[in-house]
Amino acid sequence: MKKIAFFVECWHRAGTESYIIDIIKSNLFHTNELKIDLIVLGDVDDSYLDEVRLYFNDIFIVNIKSKLNRMVMLSNIINNYQIIHCHLYTSMFSTVLLSKVKRKKNVSTYHIPFSSWNFFNKNLWFFSTLLSDKCICVCTYIQSEIVINSVKLKSTVINPPVNIINNDNNDNNDNNDNNDVINIIGVGRLEVKQKDWGTLIKAISILKSKTNKKINVILCGDGPDFDKLKNLAINLGVNEIFTFTGHLERGTVIKELVKADFFVLPSKFEGFGIAPVEAMQIGIPTITANYPASDDYITHNKTGWQFEIGNAEELADLLLMLIENKEFRNNVANEGMRSAREKFSPEIIAGKHLDIYQELLK
Repeated sequence: MKKIAFFVECWHRAGTESYIIDIIKSNLFHTNELKIDLIVLGDVDDSYLDEVRLYFNDIFIVNIKSKLNRMVMLSNIINNYQIIHCHLYTSMFSTVLLSKVKRKKNVSTYHIPFSSWNFFNKNLWFFSTLLSDKCICVCTYIQSEIVINSVKLKSTVINPPVNIINNDNNDNNDNNDNNDVINIIGVGRLEVKQKDWGTLIKAISILKSKTNKKINVILCGDGPDFDKLKNLAINLGVNEIFTFTGHLERGTVIKELVKADFFVLPSKFEGFGIAPVEAMQIGIPTITANYPASDDYITHNKTGWQFEIGNAEELADLLLMLIENKEFRNNVANEGMRSAREKFSPEIIAGKHLDIYQELLK
């Protein structure tokens, strides 16, 4: 029985954690004689950890402030595994270096672009790619940032798995019988530096003056700029259009998604972007800003639509065009649904990981 350790910075209900769980709960992992342990180097959401314990052989929490004591404990832990798989951020380089010293096979998964780091951490990530036996990039853009050919040769793109959400009501998402009402949804953390929800609010204020249809927008999520975004909607005269839900459980978010005519994510950057892929899997016409990672799932006018980052006018005009062309938007949404269900199946993504482990274990 081969043992693999998944190292994470912390354990909360976030994208990296979902990536890991959706991979290892695949039947492929349970039929290939692999034991997967979870090593957490920081804070833990105990309730979420309890929910997922059954997917791991064992779990170790290494939340130690002393760097020396932490390295000693990690050194002892690493001895027990054939493969060290790092899903890390600020601790990536030190963990990869330690696994190299211990002569263990190492896989490093990069969940966010290198360019989003400061100079110091960017260089540490760069050195971790040199030391890793295999580098996994969660989107094509991250792989494109790798500048050394020898690293590119041992790197691969494996997008995050996205659980297929079946919309049994109607494959083309034509759930809204009232053609005079347009329901738009956004899902994500309510902050402006990355997610840029202000651009959506500005676009809706422009769109309101260009159409007679009633527009409803629901933003599902909480975050540090909750009040700031609500005030922007008030100042632009669209506060009656917007509903800010705060945090919602996943099941409630899905119920809101299936009622939507459009999904919009105006982010300036994403490591990948799970929410738009979920919307596509349901068959919702999906629009994102043209952050680089979106190219892995949005082909403009074929599987969805992109607009220039921060361009509220372009987003408003795009929404208006799609509102007035229902057949076109549904055709594209159906193609997006087919593509998203095929490409991001957890079984397919799990299989790609298993191929890497088997190669390293030879």
